Amino acid sequence: MLDLSSERWNDLRQAYGNASDVPNLLCQLRTAPSAEGYQSEPWYWLWSALCHQGDVYPAAYAAIPHIVAITTTKGDRDRLECLNFVGYAEACRHHKRAPSLPPELKADYEAALRDAVEPFMSALKQEWGEEPTKVLLGGLASVTGYPGSDKRLLIWIRVLNVWSAGAIFREPVLMFGLVAQEIASVRIETLKL
Repeated sequence: MLDLSSERWNDLRQAYGNASDVPNLLCQLRTAPSAEGYQSEPWYWLWSALCHQGDVYPAAYAAIPHIVAITTTKGDRDRLECLNFVGYAEACRHHKRAPSLPPELKADYEAALRDAVEPFMSALKQEWGEEPTKVLLGGLASVTGYPGSDKRLLIWIRVLNVWSAGAIFREPVLMFGLVAQEIASVRIETLKL
């Protein structure tokens, strides 16, 4: 896992430039109170900087291991947000315009995806309601190797970008719901839930 004090963050990109601010945001995330809405910090900035409108940035690849580790310290709602971010970022990574996973981040990133499976499975055992369950199923599909089932995921990301640009969605966690539903409808048999 890339150390939060590493100078390498300065070389990684996020939507608005270099990722020198991302370590501080990850530190804030560890201690932040529960998000009250989609504009709560540090989530609002993390989403905007690392997974902006369906585009993922190399800094997200370095942040994912930290976010997966944070899931173990958070309450249910915040854990759901962490898992949503991880699943969505992994799904976006498979878009043809997404940057390649830097070789020096690959081992930690892939280990984090494997480590995320248990929190996804654990969360799916809880009663969430339809939308959060879709988010969890979609995220689980992403981290277990089915991020773009039948390429319909990428179409849904584009639809959701248009939808979110119109400020129709209330929270990022709900935005991934339709994507999750598409993935789940195609690959549910492979998840062996």
